[in-house]
Formats: sequence, C-alpha cells, structure tokens
Amino acid sequence: MNRCGGSAGVTGAWAPADIQQQVPGTHTEMSLFIKVFSCHQKYQDFSLFPFFTWRVPNIAKELLTPQELEYGIHAGDAETSIILALLPDQVKMSQAVKEYPQGLPEDSLVSMEGKLPFAWLTKELSKSGVMGDATVASKEKGDRLLASVSDGWVQVIKDVYSFRQPYL
Repeated sequence: MNRCGGSAGVTGAWAPADIQQQVPGTHTEMSLFIKVFSCHQKYQDFSLFPFFTWRVPNIAKELLTPQELEYGIHAGDAETSIILALLPDQVKMSQAVKEYPQGLPEDSLVSMEGKLPFAWLTKELSKSGVMGDATVASKEKGDRLLASVSDGWVQVIKDVYSFRQPYL
C-alpha cells in the first residue's frame, strides 16, 4: 500500500500526463486535484499541502455569523471586509449584495466545501455572483480578519517548513 491507500503500482485515472493537462478551477476541485496529485509525487523531498485560505487559524468565528461561516464563500462579509481594509477606494458599499445559495442539502454531510463536497459553479448557486452578506462588511472587521489570517499563515509556513514526510 502507498500512503494514499492504494497499491504502489496503481495510478488510477490521474496519471502524471493527465495532471499536466487538467487543472481544475473551483475551490473543491483544486483541493481534490492537489490531494490526488500529491499521491503521485515521485520525490521524497517534495510535499503538497491542500489548503484553503480560511482553513488556517483565524478569528472568523468571533466576527462572522454561522450562516456566513458556512455559506459566505465569495464576496461576502469576510472577503469584502478584507478588501475594505486593503483597498477601500475599490469597494462600493452602496452596491453591496446579500445572497446565499438556496436549495442546498440540510442535515447532510454533503456540502459545497465540507466533508463531502459536491461539484458546483457559482452561476448555478448565485444570481449576483455573491455567496454571502457583503452588506455588513467593515474596514475594522477586515483589519482584524487580515491580521488573524496573516498570523495563521505564518504558523502554517513555520509548520510546513519544519515538516518531514515520514517514509517507510
């Protein structure tokens, strides 16, 4: 067995030639792509770590509503707040939108980006392109989020730097 759970000689549908040609584009697809790619790596000194920005330590749970934490994944409260902190002249709060995806499974492991993600396109889940509530965004919230995500990434970089892949 290799470290990905399969026989060492079995490569499955994602052989290295396929990886060079297929680069998925959504949050979930990219994470799955990286996980599969890392199972086919040839070098012991090369590791991939599938991350999403908000999966590093941060204070989002203190600042965002439960609905925003679950469904606010594009141009919602967190992202708009951070852009207000970084580029306030580029944000037109008078045009801010609140829109959450509708018709998603409830009380299920199946979700947009959770434990059992399904494939989706933004245009299938949002008329405006927003998935979240940008109307409650603020520069102050953005400053706090940005600082905490930055601190989280510092910790991740330190941990990745010191990590050594165990090999048998």
